[in-house]
Amino acid sequence: MKQTTLYKQFKTALEPKLHLGSGLTVALSGGVDSVVLLHLCKTFLDNLEANQSFSVEAIYVNHGLSENAQDWQIFCEQLCLSLHIPFKTKRVNVQPKARQSLEALARDARYQALDELAEQGNLILLGQHADDQLETFLLRLKRGSGLTGLSAMHDEVRLSSGRQCIRPLLHISREDIEAFSRTFFFIAY
Repeated sequence: MKQTTLYKQFKTALEPKLHLGSGLTVALSGGVDSVVLLHLCKTFLDNLEANQSFSVEAIYVNHGLSENAQDWQIFCEQLCLSLHIPFKTKRVNVQPKARQSLEALARDARYQALDELAEQGNLILLGQHADDQLETFLLRLKRGSGLTGLSAMHDEVRLSSGRQCIRPLLHISREDIEAFSRTFFFIAY
């Protein structure tokens, strides 16, 4: 796994950001992107030198917006158990509001839950990839966003608390992530 292009891209994106945290918290949704991200983090930490002490944990935020949310939570919990990675979960209540997209409300609730549950000092890793980036750009273009809005997602996002979140897969395609998953975990998404 360490010799793959995907792992090397992940490592290249992560290493310059390590000074931002004392450990890694993966926002784990159960989707292929976050599952691969969790495996990449585990591999990265397993290969650190003995004098480097980093930890990894995973957090699943249950929005309750899908009938599959509980199944995804169970999947994430079992995955973390099999990898010996601490797992946390939080149920959030997302209430639709006039003139606000449900997606934006869910994202805000997710960021707040991640901020509350992640170990203090940890860097939070988000699994968005290049296809998500393109989708965000196209949606914003359709909505008539200006230049700032069209810049789409950034490699980093700062939460209201000041905590940093990074997207180490942002320059990797979903196709490459799925191929990696099939090769190393025999998981077809």
